[in-house]
Amino acid sequence: MLQALVALAERQGLLDDTSVTRRRVHFLLKVSLSTSPPELFVLGADGAGVELLGPPPPKRTQGVAAAFLVDNAQYVLAVAKGKHGRPPTDGGVQRAEHCLRAFARLITNAREATGDDGLIAVERFLLEMQEPSGRKSFLQRAPGHVWTGEENIAFIGRTLTESRRMTHAAISASSPAEPRPRRVFMLP
Repeated sequence: MLQALVALAERQGLLDDTSVTRRRVHFLLKVSLSTSPPELFVLGADGAGVELLGPPPPKRTQGVAAAFLVDNAQYVLAVAKGKHGRPPTDGGVQRAEHCLRAFARLITNAREATGDDGLIAVERFLLEMQEPSGRKSFLQRAPGHVWTGEENIAFIGRTLTESRRMTHAAISASSPAEPRPRRVFMLP
């Protein structure tokens, strides 16, 4: 009987939680003030990614809008996207750098509002990614992976608790009027 009630509630959308959504994440990026260098973890078989729950991404069409602590490689690492298998154009490279700056600005705003250590670590990492040599060095940590800019990357802290605190801090700082999510970046 309980299963039938849950099925009914799901069909009617009563269990939908709009503060979180499922997203395919290909890499976890672990940053911390106490450890260096950042660690990159590949998720799923051959980097196919896994579904994680997290804050919903912003709606984008052609504009630039960064997401909280999880976004694609264009925003997190300034990996320019090429079209139809071609190399990126100069405009694509400039857009990727603009996306990285928007992502970094979002983290900086949250860090300034909260002083969170995890966000300080993310901010330092993003400053390094704004330098071409730092970006090139980091991208070489995924040997055999050809970066397309489409890969989703989620930041995590030293511990799950720190990761949740970082995410809650970012969400609270950017949208204080909205309720905080009940679940953040949880493996299925």
